[in-house]
Amino acid sequence: MATASLPVSVPVTGESPRSVLTAADVAVYRHQGFLHTPGILTTAEAEDLRGRFLIATGKAQNLAGDSGPTMFDQFVNLWQQTDPTLLDLALHPRMRAAALSLAGEPLRVWHDHLLVKRAKNGVPTEWHQDQPYWPHANSAGALSAWVALVDVPQIRGCMSYIPGSHRHTGLDAQNLGDATDLFRRCPELQWQTSITVPVKAGDVVWHHARTAHRAEANRSDTDRVVVSVIYMPQTTTYTGAPHICTEGRNYQVGALLTGDAFPAL
Repeated sequence: MATASLPVSVPVTGESPRSVLTAADVAVYRHQGFLHTPGILTTAEAEDLRGRFLIATGKAQNLAGDSGPTMFDQFVNLWQQTDPTLLDLALHPRMRAAALSLAGEPLRVWHDHLLVKRAKNGVPTEWHQDQPYWPHANSAGALSAWVALVDVPQIRGCMSYIPGSHRHTGLDAQNLGDATDLFRRCPELQWQTSITVPVKAGDVVWHHARTAHRAEANRSDTDRVVVSVIYMPQTTTYTGAPHICTEGRNYQVGALLTGDAFPAL
């Protein structure tokens, strides 16, 4: 698969809860399925959040990636488990404004998760779409915000995306540890050019829930620390498939995913 440099980056400045994206930015996102927005968080905000999220991991369950703990450490909804103030990231005014602009409809938080690729872990996270993992129906506009809490150059495990892959809506969940699984399920994607997106602390890369993406192995001497915040349309209903975020909540098949576990924006 060919790779290319990032085509669009949108600088974001200011502290006010305003719309941070233009109509052109939204059009780019909807065409290619992802958008890099530098500076959604300030450097100070990213540093503060990194410390708070990492402190919270000492009291929470690590849900290792598909290929075991060497791929990444994953902590889902630390704001529910240990520190309610960590929800501030998902509801940050600039995060909220950008998410609503890109989705173009009312949203809820599906979940967030801290993803730590340890220094020199040597294991990439292979090509996959997110949405096939979720028990969602009526959720065509779901999207993720990949929030860098440290600088993430290519050597530290930054993300790559396949533009336009969000239009492939019928694929089953792919194996994060298998570099060829996505392409067996959708052979035409193998021949499309991917875009690699190195980021600075405080940057956010937004991607549609069906955009195929991959994270490099962390070959650096520093842990890669990011939080992925997932937003779903308020029309999203439950399919009945098992998932950690619906476990024990007694949702009926076809029910709207609502309530305190899924805050509205």
